[in-house]
Amino acid sequence: MKQELHARVKDQTRRALEQAPPSFQADMLTEECAELILALRHLSRGKVGLRAVIEELADVEIMINTYKEMLGLNDSIEYENIIVQKLDKWDNQLDPE
Repeated sequence: MKQELHARVKDQTRRALEQAPPSFQADMLTEECAELILALRHLSRGKVGLRAVIEELADVEIMINTYKEMLGLNDSIEYENIIVQKLDKWDNQLDPE
């Protein structure tokens, strides 16, 4: 199932990039991030359930994958190195186990 999902995401990402300009992709990513922020705030206030947050997380993840593909970052060593640096920084801020 996971392999089918990955193939579907890849296909949809390819089609989205063929059909919509980069400015549209940026707008969609921004909009989905804003909706996630709102859902998180509403969850903390008891206005929505966890399902609403999960749905917005999925939307954001799809748009992040699309944007990464658009920028050519899916196989980027530089991008991976930055993630490692961010994880190291975060690890240094966490209490040791």
